[in-house]
Parts: sequence; C-alpha cells; structure tokens
Amino acid sequence: MRENRTSRLRRRRYDDALASKAWRPMLSRISWSSLIAVTSLVAFTDVTKAATSLCATPEQTTEIREAYIRQPGAPPFVIGKMLGVPEETVITGLPPSQSVGTSDGQAFAKVWESLAGWDRPIVAIPLPNDNIVEFSGPIGTKVTSSNGEVQIETERSGLRGHFHPSSIAAIHAITLARNDGKMLHGVVFLGADGKSIISVYSLIGKKSEYVRLLSTDAYQRTRDLIASMPSDCPQADPRKK
Repeated sequence: MRENRTSRLRRRRYDDALASKAWRPMLSRISWSSLIAVTSLVAFTDVTKAATSLCATPEQTTEIREAYIRQPGAPPFVIGKMLGVPEETVITGLPPSQSVGTSDGQAFAKVWESLAGWDRPIVAIPLPNDNIVEFSGPIGTKVTSSNGEVQIETERSGLRGHFHPSSIAAIHAITLARNDGKMLHGVVFLGADGKSIISVYSLIGKKSEYVRLLSTDAYQRTRDLIASMPSDCPQADPRKK
C-alpha cells in the first residue's frame, strides 16, 4: 500500500511540474543538435507527395486572404489551424507577390546555404500535438551532403543538425506585413502532408536603414533562388503570369 501511495505522489509531483512554467527555461539548455536529431525521427521519414493537391483552391484563397486581413503577419501554421487547412495550402493562397515555392525538396541544401546572410533568424520547429519550439540566434550554414543526408554545421554555437531532403516535398519563401510596420520574411520547408518540417523567419523593422536593406536583400536572394526552381503550384505562380 505504501508503494502505491509513493508512486501516486511521485506521479502527482511530475504532473504538477509539467503544468507549471518552471520547466520551460529548460528548453534554452537543450542541445539543438539533439533536438534536431529527435525531430528527425518524428518528421524526417521518407514520404511520397500526397495525390491530392495541397495548392489552395479559389475558394480557399479567398478565405485565407480574408483571414490575413483579420490577423496580418500571422505565421501560416496559425492561419492553417484557424481554417483547418495545411500550412502549404495557406502559403499558396497568399498573393503571388508574397509567396513563391518549389516542389524540388532536393534543393534543401542550396536554399539552406542561402540563409547565411539573414540577420538574427528565428527558427520554428513543430513537435507532436500542435506544440512548437522557436530558436532565435545563429544557424549553421556550412552544408555537406552524404548518402542522401544533409549535415548542417556551424563554427559557433547555434543551430546544427541532420536533414533528409527526401522528406521535403516543397519549399516556400513568404513575406507577411504586420500591423506594427514590421515585415516577416520566411522560408518554410514542408512535408508531403503540407505541414512544416522546419521554418526560418526574419523579422525586419525598427532597425537602421542600412541593416534593414541588408536583411531585405538577403531574403530577396533566397527568394530569387527558390523562384528559379520548378514551381510548386504552377497555376498560382507569378512566373506564369
């Protein structure tokens, strides 16, 4: 009987700790390479693009753009959850000037290398059960490929990890304007289910004109690179108009 009470007490203390905010600072001490490795087990499995197109229909496009009027600058996963559609559908429903994408997931290494000039990027990594973690700081842009795996390294502390391009079905560059005057630039790497595997964002605004221009130019180079690749949704692609 004593063992049962002890077990229940330990379990209650564990549940209380999870429910409190005290555990949250532990995220800052997580090895980001370990987190990426764990995430890869969940999300970076080989997948085949779903037969059903994830490109936004005209009706969905209308709903998505109306949602952005109500919540300007919201990341695609927020709008997607609100409307009950995948992130890729949200992204392809944006105006052509705000989104360009490619279906060439094997271009992951080239696109990731292009992030080298981004100023203070914010990395968003989804976890099961609609959880998400964010990391603001340097990211590795030294990329090497071997046996179908891409390894990201950095000479400083920061984000590094292992990625499998075969799990990436689409890559999109997006631009979102916020109410506070800032611009949110991002690159979203998506799986075959239309959900993001990892996203990199840069929030631009309230900086010196010089820094703002450098950040915008860095994003534009990444966007132009993606625009030079096979389109994800040709019917909505500005290059086709």
